[in-house]
Amino acid sequence: MDLEQDVLIGSSGLFLRRTYREAIDLLWRARLYISEIASTEVAQLPQADRLAHALETVRLTARLTHMMAWLLLQRAAEEGEMPQVEATNEAPELEKVEVCLAAPSVDRERLPTMLLQLLDESDQLYRRLARLDAQARSPRVTLPVALSSLTASSLASAQMGNAAVAGS
Repeated sequence: MDLEQDVLIGSSGLFLRRTYREAIDLLWRARLYISEIASTEVAQLPQADRLAHALETVRLTARLTHMMAWLLLQRAAEEGEMPQVEATNEAPELEKVEVCLAAPSVDRERLPTMLLQLLDESDQLYRRLARLDAQARSPRVTLPVALSSLTASSLASAQMGNAAVAGS
């Protein structure tokens, strides 16, 4: 396991496994809510709020879908099924999925409590993964790369400048 992978998933994949379990738990609770509870709650909402409920349920589903795709690709990389660079390139760029990062489309008090809880948890997890994804995609300048960009002439001119300063 290389240093870049350690930064992304932690030693021995502990971070990835915990985050994956957290996402799966959230996915199952969202599934339970959408399939068994939401219809009862939606029936009690005013007509205008039903559309808002539908929109926020789609936002929840989009977050979960993008998070799971990202996590599954990172897990495949950890297990050696694909290189980390390929997993990063294939994964959705989480910071660019606006629907997942947008604030709720309506006042929070108009939405059922359980949906709000799922939205809040999915937002926190999504933003955490988006930060990791952004870090994985950001160019890194390491000391050897930085040093290799210095040419002999730039080193010589820097030394000559220092000598001129010292001589005056």
